[in-house]
Amino acid sequence: MKNRFQTVKIIHNILQRLDFSYLAEFFRFMGILVCEEVLTEQNESNNQNTRIEQDTGCDAWIFVGKRTLGNEEAEALHISVEEYGQLVKNLSKGTVHVCEYLPRRAPGRAVVQDGYPAEEALIYLTKRDQKSFMMKFLDGLLGTVFRPGDTDGFAGTQLDKLIDIYVEKEIWRHSLNMQYYARRRSRAIEEAEKGFLAAQEAVKDVLESKKDQNVQYLYEYAMLWCQVKANNACSYCDEILYFSLEKLAGRCRELCEKFPEFGNAHVLLGLCYEPSSGSANEAVAAFMEALEKMGTACFTSAVYYWIGKRYERFSDKRTQAEENYLLANLRREKFRNIFKLAMAARDKGETEKALELFERIPDKLAVMRGMKFTDPLELEYLYKTYFHQAHICYLKEDYARAIQYGVKCTDVWEKEMEESRYFEALYGKDDADYYRKVLRDRMDVSKEYLILADCYAKVFSKERAEACRARAKDLKHEEKE
Repeated sequence: MKNRFQTVKIIHNILQRLDFSYLAEFFRFMGILVCEEVLTEQNESNNQNTRIEQDTGCDAWIFVGKRTLGNEEAEALHISVEEYGQLVKNLSKGTVHVCEYLPRRAPGRAVVQDGYPAEEALIYLTKRDQKSFMMKFLDGLLGTVFRPGDTDGFAGTQLDKLIDIYVEKEIWRHSLNMQYYARRRSRAIEEAEKGFLAAQEAVKDVLESKKDQNVQYLYEYAMLWCQVKANNACSYCDEILYFSLEKLAGRCRELCEKFPEFGNAHVLLGLCYEPSSGSANEAVAAFMEALEKMGTACFTSAVYYWIGKRYERFSDKRTQAEENYLLANLRREKFRNIFKLAMAARDKGETEKALELFERIPDKLAVMRGMKFTDPLELEYLYKTYFHQAHICYLKEDYARAIQYGVKCTDVWEKEMEESRYFEALYGKDDADYYRKVLRDRMDVSKEYLILADCYAKVFSKERAEACRARAKDLKHEEKE
């Protein structure tokens, strides 16, 4: 049995980024490698000589977005209506347009309208309508992967149980929260742990009914993926792992052996070791084996990033870590890859290079910031970027630049987190402020105010120095409360 459906490229236009995330997390849930592309960045990407060739030979292509834009939407994306239309026309033949499968009342509407989420976004559909959409959409998508009569083919109807579990257990929300609020106990992580435990049990219950079917590899992966996620959540909450690491790794190895062509099974094997700092060699070995099966495709970027993170924990492996972050960035230029390269330059004393690399991160997120639609992970990286820039300049006694970056840092914490409508879009108005607090609690902004206070004192701005010290003191008092 061949496992021909393993990779998908999802192109989106940022306006529908929540719909992108909803679909991307579903594919990750069942072991399909996802390559992300922002439509309006394609021209820029194609002009970069440092990028790996982008035609990755994915098994399927998806476009999440409208076929045409209005003037206000185009302006938000920093593109003309005509340029956008041409980019859509230039999409690869066989690209499946999500808007064609949405309920008729919402043919590709943007997630955010006038600063608030539109009711027609996928996550606002009833669970029944979500399942109906997913079934029809997957039937259409798989129709581009398999030809009639393919002995290794399957239809969306055979993924029915995975769709039910994904929607009912809200896996998309838990998976996103694990990315946004990792390595720290919070209600979001505790709920994710419960969600993944319930989901793995549900997949286990239906697994027997899919045995010897062409979709068996996807169901087996989904169960193990949920177990890996549940273990990670336990680790973030400083709890004993729910699943024995040795036994879980053994089950992941069995999946690799049972489906040798299924490259992402090796990635999962590497990821299952995340809670164990002593299993770096095993994790890297699994990731390397996965890379041998993947070539230079854009979705290998994440694998190189994970290898870099494993090496980064050891002082004598920092060079290998940087090399892997560079390989990750060559395949997919992402702000987190750039951040790691900037930190590596800082640690080597290459401060100007570090400052230049850090500067590329706000540029990378400019469109989302302009729309006031930055997600929690982007906001945290913006905060850390400006914090490190300010600290570098402070140590260099370049107090003017330290103040410049420090003010940007505190503005992210004080203003941008408050103004981002992403929280309302994802969590709803009632819970948005709770998740803002979860994010803010991950950052000790009082440190930046103290740096600012010292910088202002150095440039003889006594009033501003005192104001910053007072703000730092207030924040520390609020933290204790």
